Amino acid sequence: MRFGVAERLEYGRNLALDVPEEGNGFIASTILSFGLSSETRTQTLELDVVTGLRLQDLPDNPDTFDVGDSRLDFGYTRDAANSGLALDAEYLRFDVGFLRSLTDFEDEDGFITLPADFASLTGEGTRSDYLLGFAFDGGRENLIGYNLGLFASGINYSETGDDEFDDSDTIIGEAGLTFALSPVTSTSLTYTKEKYEEDDIDQTDRDTDTIAFGVSHESSDRTRIDATIGYTDVTERREVSGDRDESGVVGNLGVFHDVANGTVFGEYDSSLNATGRLDRLIVGRTLPIPDGDFAFSLGAAHRPDGSVDPIGALLFDRDFGQNFLRIRLSRDILSDTDDEYTVTNVVDLGYLWRLTPVSQFGLRATYAITEATVTEPRTELGFFSAVYSHELTDDWRFNAGFDYRVSEDDAGRATSPQVFAAIGKEFFWRR
Repeated sequence: MRFGVAERLEYGRNLALDVPEEGNGFIASTILSFGLSSETRTQTLELDVVTGLRLQDLPDNPDTFDVGDSRLDFGYTRDAANSGLALDAEYLRFDVGFLRSLTDFEDEDGFITLPADFASLTGEGTRSDYLLGFAFDGGRENLIGYNLGLFASGINYSETGDDEFDDSDTIIGEAGLTFALSPVTSTSLTYTKEKYEEDDIDQTDRDTDTIAFGVSHESSDRTRIDATIGYTDVTERREVSGDRDESGVVGNLGVFHDVANGTVFGEYDSSLNATGRLDRLIVGRTLPIPDGDFAFSLGAAHRPDGSVDPIGALLFDRDFGQNFLRIRLSRDILSDTDDEYTVTNVVDLGYLWRLTPVSQFGLRATYAITEATVTEPRTELGFFSAVYSHELTDDWRFNAGFDYRVSEDDAGRATSPQVFAAIGKEFFWRR
């Protein structure tokens, strides 16, 4: 078990990223955390809870006390000889006015993957996100296996004073069969049902049904081919803007070939949503380098309006003695909450100096841009931070630094420079 307590002090201009910009303000936050981790030969349990008590003195909200950002993450997995079970639950509550860092949306490879509601991450009021997940599979060692999944997620707003923030809920159910045809070839048959409801002016109600057949084949010790073909039907009901229906064949094909120093790959994907078909073709290369990793991909995406956009990504990690450099660049197509396709551009740069065995100084800059669609404006979010960290003892840590944040959309441009200092301690109990 882990118990944590920290105190953070912030002083700066326009801390709530208001438009027009406000004057200087002060925030004092007490951050409490609890973690539980348990692992045996067959099961794993993880629980993390964090919440903040915030005292703030801002130009438009002086001398107020409230509960700041809160997060709960729960995960449980159980693996038997021939089956597995996974349960997940997440809850996040935060003040929309205090912009979330883009680093909250990192995937397992360290890339920032923007959420479908990226344009709604700033504003006023409180936002709550939840996610519940259940997955079960069996027959892992049999010729025929099966899997079941049920997932629910949603977003709820309160006290926003803005009709642009709409509650939404999504439920996804999935059932599939797998067939082990040989030691190098397997197939799958999967049915997925997704229901999306949004409490907007249209009272959007969207059902997406997909059935897909997949094949995975290792043609040699170094080459693997994955292919899927299926059919998707999208039915969307909207009270004001009018209904939308799309259906057709979907699928993807991926070829992965291991070479002496990395992997060469190519992927093609064709998918459907309520606005039409998106085709993506991409080729890439992963290349281990001394004291680091390097990977890149290049391709193109064809949207329903006929436009063709270049897409791709670059990853570079490298240790320089005691220091570390990271670079992430990506350009891709995002399907937003209205199923409109938009181009996204993300830059993520960082450098870490390890000054002593117990202290370090880091710089990080992240910037994301989504281009305008029929329903959403062009949106920009950017963060720059310079942070000094020092381990006072094995349990106590001190951080201090400078943050600069910027956001821009159809409401205008907001910037916020601030300085901060934080000190915290973690207590551990093990059995």
